[in-house]
Amino acid sequence: MKIKAIVVCILLVFMPWANASEQDKYTRMGVNELKQQASGLHPSALYILAGKLFSEGKKDEAIFWFYVGQIRYRFLLGADPKLDPSGEPAVFSALQNTVGRRINEYAGGDPDTWVAMIKKARQWDLDNPNEFTSKQEHHVLHQEILGGLDQMTSHIENNKDSIRQERAKRGLENR
Repeated sequence: MKIKAIVVCILLVFMPWANASEQDKYTRMGVNELKQQASGLHPSALYILAGKLFSEGKKDEAIFWFYVGQIRYRFLLGADPKLDPSGEPAVFSALQNTVGRRINEYAGGDPDTWVAMIKKARQWDLDNPNEFTSKQEHHVLHQEILGGLDQMTSHIENNKDSIRQERAKRGLENR
């Protein structure tokens, strides 16, 4: 099943508060349009962008946008911890388990590129406004989210060999 169909299904199931045209708005947008509007889009749109790029074979760029989306989605969820678990948190989880699984499986095949794309995503987030969740209002949370990403990046950098060995055991590609 294509990423677009999976994402549309996730949005239809977990975001009943939006009308049908709103639910697939981002899936109808082109890659360039999504990129141009990225700082003002709901984080789910960034997962859609990553999925589209991955499907087009632009897999390293997909890693970058996936992590931009993950930063922004984790930030959104942390900024409103009282969200109904069947809404935004469920969408995030579903997107992580569909779009994220494919992209992370690919990313792990080249830890150096994986780290580079995560760092690039982190910097993009710092350099661009977040028109969906206020970085100023939730400054401490934003720093915590980025700190968690920094820890993950350090883990990847410090465990490249074991990551490659584990992937080989599981029959996954190392590039």
